[in-house]
Amino acid sequence: MKKLLLLIISTLLFFNTAYSAQTRTVEKSNIDEAWKVDGKFIKAECFDYIWVSGDRYETFFDEYFKKPEGSHWDEPKFLKFTDEVGMYLNKEVPLNHFVNTGWESDPKISLTKQLEGCLSEKPETFVRFTDGTSNTIGYKVVHNFDPYFAKELAPYIDQKFESVKQVEIEEWGGGSMPPQTHMVVFGVLELEGKKVLLPLRNKSILTEIGKRDSFFEGNGRYSYEAEFDLNDDITKIININDFKQMVSDDGCFKINDFARDGKIYDFLNKNKLKTYCNEVRPFDDIDWLLKQREFEDSQDLIFDDKKYRFSNLIRSQVPDIQVPWVDYSLRLGEALIESIWFNGDIQYLKNRQQVVVTGCVYKFCSQKGFIFAYKDNFIGLIQHGNEEFDKEDFLVFSKKHKNLADLPDDFFAAVKEWINKTNTSYGFIVIEPTTVRFLGSDNKIKKAKNLFVSNKSNINCIAGDCVNGIGTFKYKDGSKYTGKFKNGKRHGQGSLEMSNGTVYTGLSKADVFSGEGTILYSSGDKYVGEIQNNKRNGQGAYTFANGLTSIGEWKDNKTVGSHTIADPEKVGEKAVEKIIEEKNKKKINKKASKVKSKEVNLSCDISKFFTRKYMLDDEKQIPLSKLQPSYLKKVTLSFDMDNEKFLGSNLIYPNEYKSVLFSQIEDVIYFMTKGFKNNEDIYYFDTRLNRMTGELTRVTRVTESYVKSKLKTPDADTGWGWQQTEVYQCKEVDKLF
Repeated sequence: MKKLLLLIISTLLFFNTAYSAQTRTVEKSNIDEAWKVDGKFIKAECFDYIWVSGDRYETFFDEYFKKPEGSHWDEPKFLKFTDEVGMYLNKEVPLNHFVNTGWESDPKISLTKQLEGCLSEKPETFVRFTDGTSNTIGYKVVHNFDPYFAKELAPYIDQKFESVKQVEIEEWGGGSMPPQTHMVVFGVLELEGKKVLLPLRNKSILTEIGKRDSFFEGNGRYSYEAEFDLNDDITKIININDFKQMVSDDGCFKINDFARDGKIYDFLNKNKLKTYCNEVRPFDDIDWLLKQREFEDSQDLIFDDKKYRFSNLIRSQVPDIQVPWVDYSLRLGEALIESIWFNGDIQYLKNRQQVVVTGCVYKFCSQKGFIFAYKDNFIGLIQHGNEEFDKEDFLVFSKKHKNLADLPDDFFAAVKEWINKTNTSYGFIVIEPTTVRFLGSDNKIKKAKNLFVSNKSNINCIAGDCVNGIGTFKYKDGSKYTGKFKNGKRHGQGSLEMSNGTVYTGLSKADVFSGEGTILYSSGDKYVGEIQNNKRNGQGAYTFANGLTSIGEWKDNKTVGSHTIADPEKVGEKAVEKIIEEKNKKKINKKASKVKSKEVNLSCDISKFFTRKYMLDDEKQIPLSKLQPSYLKKVTLSFDMDNEKFLGSNLIYPNEYKSVLFSQIEDVIYFMTKGFKNNEDIYYFDTRLNRMTGELTRVTRVTESYVKSKLKTPDADTGWGWQQTEVYQCKEVDKLF
């Protein structure tokens, strides 16, 4: 039953949908399948469906009931509401009532569908809408009920319904997902002089698909899927799962194979069938999965393969047990299929000798699946659970291995890579198993040592193993380390690229560089020698970008004792000559004019513009033609260079910075930011001017206080890590440049 309720995510709802901007083409007009009202026919698009996100039904529930603390789909009352919506009409849910959503596309929604504008002269039972992309919706009436039957489905509506019908609706939203089919019971009645359409039951009343367990004659257990009527009798067999091949090796069965007190036997006997053959046959060829190139992800494997090879491969390779964390009938193979088809991915490793398939359950990804296959081996993993089986738990299973520790190292490496990649994509930890259970060749579930433990800081591991191995880790400030790790820290040979452009290469111990190494500075300077505590300590050579090299002992980045100076480019000699020349010019200028201004004025034009939405995103360059006119205005800056003072700017304001630093070493002017810490001023700025190139860089970020205030709203888009970078080129208007 719970499985059926989950499928309600895709069932129907009534409200207006904006189709007007699209090209509408009627592809099917079947009068026998159409719903006729007052001599006209209901249009296909008037049978709308619940969004994949479920937002509309959730919005109705929050309006008419109480918003649940957790997920709507974990709330029994919400599930009952989506299933038996007619029971709430004209009671908790008033008729002809609209809910304000705040959505641009659908600002108001209602469970009462006005038929005005929804009727056509001719039947239009299948329609395609095209606007760059294509989507379709079609319907057919599959059963007519006595209008009095509506009283059972909507007991609080006093008006008499004109007609009550069960409708099968097929909708396709475009893209790779297959069309979805929904069975819904609707009723038409007159309210306030106008005809309206109401949903009464969001599932088929005639039959429903279910999965059951039963026994072969001789007590061999199997599972099957079938359609059941209101009396819970089978109306159609969909598939009989005998992947242990207890009685059949080709998917065909005899009536006497089944227990005489079971529903399968009753159905075959009633229909005078001596045999039954599945349309879907057993399949256990792992080599096919390793070699196939037709399907690109798990969703394609499950839905696009008409032979159902992947789904049946899973059923044949997974231990056939009841899933322990649900209270309804669900076999482990089916649970794995459900856990990988959404948001799926396929990776082939070691020249297609291994394959990894991953995904999660539909909609919220609250349960995730992982498959590792090679040669004749198939290993599955589900992150699952509730109550005793916590959602952080792992169940790992393999028919050919007795213990978790027996699994190959490549499996553990692949799982760790999947954990790192998933946690990084979310920006926080969503996979961190606390309890690991293993189901092996003895067909028993038992707790196992957690071999998937990772350091919490590992959520920014973008490649490899950042716990105990070789990997690449990206830090919050943008710095990136590639090399060896031990217990989640940098340990061994590696390279650290700092966000300021400095690159450390050498040996680390417990996150600190110590030993022989190289430091390449953003200025172009380079140090080769001993490093301790991330600083120049010991013997080493420091080479400036101009070629001048200082060789000797260092302590905490400072020279100790006398150093040998290598000057192959005669930098020192040239510098002395220049200093003398500049001093002579300065004396002459001071004598010539005592009133000469010390002020230097710069005029700057924007040359580049970048944005980044989240911390781990790469910056995206925005064409200047796309910028607002305010960004294209001239930027001016004024300095008193003799006294190293900032005089003013139309871009940089006094409340943005604490002080201005004139760095003589790097030839950069830094504006030392204050960093706003209140909710009125929500940004801080990082601004610097390169005195050699004339390049002005300004980085705007959101403050921590602003993010924390936004987090008070659970569904707010905080933009954590958002930043905007403006790069200006200033004209050379003074000797400074």
